Amino acid sequence: MKKILATTMFCISAFIVNAQVIPSAYDSAQDARVEKIQMHLERFSESHDAGATLWFIGLTGIVAGAVFENPYISIGGGALGFIGSCIMISAPKHVGKAARVGREKYQYNLQ
Repeated sequence: MKKILATTMFCISAFIVNAQVIPSAYDSAQDARVEKIQMHLERFSESHDAGATLWFIGLTGIVAGAVFENPYISIGGGALGFIGSCIMISAPKHVGKAARVGREKYQYNLQ
């Protein structure tokens, strides 16, 4: 009896192991959507970091211009700070693009 039960359990486990999930067209479309979302979020991160870096350099330039009493350094620092602020303000557009990725319709090739 134990041998029959062990053989039956072995056969059932063999069927369970062979019942693997086969990737479908829907899965590949989902993977493409996730990759596209990650790409947009990485662009957001890169542009926001670049804007923050420019803003910080500009702030440092303003302070250095005030310390050394040089108006040209202050003006240059202000310009860099302004450009950095503009880049940081425009960075969330990539988050909006990431949010709109799933709204277009995909054509699935179910063959």
